[in-house]
Formats: sequence, C-alpha cells, structure tokens
Amino acid sequence: LHTGAKVIVSPESGIDISDCGGMDRLLKGTTVAREEIQVLGKLRTKSGRSNLPAHLRSSSMSCSDKIVQWCLLGLQGGLLSGKIDHPIFLSSIVVSQDPRVDASPTLLPSTQQQALQRAIPDRVHLVWDVLQKVDSPPTWMVIVPSVHVVPIKFPADKATMEAEILRTSSSSIKSQEQSNGTSCYHSMNKKRKRDEDRSGGLSPCGVSLNWLHLDPMTTELIVGARGIRQGKKPKVDSDYAKLASRLCRREILGLAQEVYSNLSSNPTPSYQAFKSL
Repeated sequence: LHTGAKVIVSPESGIDISDCGGMDRLLKGTTVAREEIQVLGKLRTKSGRSNLPAHLRSSSMSCSDKIVQWCLLGLQGGLLSGKIDHPIFLSSIVVSQDPRVDASPTLLPSTQQQALQRAIPDRVHLVWDVLQKVDSPPTWMVIVPSVHVVPIKFPADKATMEAEILRTSSSSIKSQEQSNGTSCYHSMNKKRKRDEDRSGGLSPCGVSLNWLHLDPMTTELIVGARGIRQGKKPKVDSDYAKLASRLCRREILGLAQEVYSNLSSNPTPSYQAFKSL
C-alpha cells in the first residue's frame, strides 16, 4: 500500500533511480522519487505534493522512519537524553485495520500486519545489529515494540471516507433513477462523476489536538500548516510567539531552562548547548 512518502535516491540510502523506474520518477530538482513498484525498507521523506518546487519541499522523515528512530534512541528527545538514566521506549504499537484490505480481492488480512512488522520491528533489529558493530556502540538496551492490527476501523480514515462517499452517492443515484425513470440518467451520471472527483480530493483535518496528563481539561488546538495555536490570525512576527504551541521547541526549552536555573547558578545555556550538557 503506497503512502505519500517518497523514497530517497542516493548512494547512502542504497537506492538508484533505476530502482524507481527511471529518471521520469525523480521529482524535479530533488533527490526523492515516487517509485513505479514500491521499494521496501528504505528511507523516505514526506516531501509534500509532487508539483511543489524543490525549495518549498519538506525534508521531514516518513512516519515509519520516525518511529524506528524513536525505537532506537527513545522518545525523550535531546533535552532530556542527558538528564535521565535510560531512554524512554515504546513497548507496543496498535493501529486500526486498513479498510482497503477488506475491499481488495488480492490483499489478505495478514498483509497489513506483515507490512507493519517489516516497517518497524524488522528494521529496528537490522539497524541495531549494525550499531553494535561500530567503534562506540550504544550503551543502552533497545526495546523492540510489538505491532498489532485491531479489527476496529477508524471512522474518519481517508479510505473509509472515500468508500462512504461513493457508497452514499451510488445509493442516492439508484434511488432517484427508480423514482424518476431513466430520463434523469445523464444528470445522475454527472452527479456521480462530481462525487467521485470530490472523494479523490479528500484532505486530512488541518487542526490537531494535544492535552497534558496532569491537566487533561486544557486542550490545545494547533493549526497544522502553521504550527501555532488556533485563534487570531498572526499579522506580525511577535504574534507568532504569542500563539506558539506548548509543544514547540522554544516552549520546551523554556521549561528546561527554568528547571536548570533552579538547580544551578550558572547562566542558562542555549538550545544546542543544552542538548550537549
């Protein structure tokens, strides 16, 4: 099952453009490609839409690559790594069943489970084996998470929503054809085409939520495209600072510096200096 992530073409990633189906698969001005036949187990980026110019593309890692990184280094991040005894690891990963598995005659129920196993635990084992052979191997023990697929489907999943739109559209057209006769065939056909086009244009919600375990009643709404709290539209640079999420690096650094100042009389360090303490 393809996702929006593009594979990185480079000697370091072990991917040649020929592995992707030729030069026409390479996105203009970049080193990422949408392969013709999916290449498994390679680094990917969520680089954005295929028609974006190179300078506007993201270099964000794909979801599975990020999770593999967390499985190897921990969830705690650079600011906490030197302040705790052991990395914080995931013990398990649970996802809902992909509705495309049920809808496809060629995909078995075990397909999604096998893909998850290959994408996360198997890759964690492979990278960990390599790290054990370097001159300065990690001093901690890694915990490889178990992966599980549950039969409960997420009702707002993109594939589920697409299927529901087409199902509702087809049901509505069939009902109207039965009541109005065949004279409305052409107009109903146009409506079906519009609904199909609309289903293909589904996009994820632009707002995310976060809340704190110690303060579950205070929910923060984040505008994903800007990374700021939902509210008044910022007009000047100072507005962005006022609307910064409590999850942004600056806010987390502020909390870390506050703790540091209570424990030490030395000047509070910068972000990069703090990470190296």
